[in-house]
Amino acid sequence: MDEQQVRNVGIAQIISGLINLIIMSIAWFIFGTTVGGTVSAVFCAVISLGACPVPIGALCGFVGILPLVLGILEIISGALIVSDAERYRSFGRAIAIIEVLSILYGGVCSVLVGAFVLMTLKADPDAEDF
Repeated sequence: MDEQQVRNVGIAQIISGLINLIIMSIAWFIFGTTVGGTVSAVFCAVISLGACPVPIGALCGFVGILPLVLGILEIISGALIVSDAERYRSFGRAIAIIEVLSILYGGVCSVLVGAFVLMTLKADPDAEDF
């Protein structure tokens, strides 16, 4: 595997990180706090006859923190790959696995990039030596 393929992995992670920072975290904050909070408030009020102190859906806005943190980690990992692939070895696979697990909160872009990173690094055994 040549150096350009490894840099492409880094660029893909940087782009995925920016998407997570800009689009996914804002969307989850808006959706979780407005729609989820309203539905939960109505549900809690009906079920508990108004005795529910904190609507559960109001806490859904904090799900937006997950893509925010993942986006930052993706940008750091991508920058490490682009600058020095040796420093990426210890950090990149963990980030790629976390990217694949981001399907739990709807991070489709991160899942695709995580699969791309894992397949690219696993496709050629020489990538481990690089």
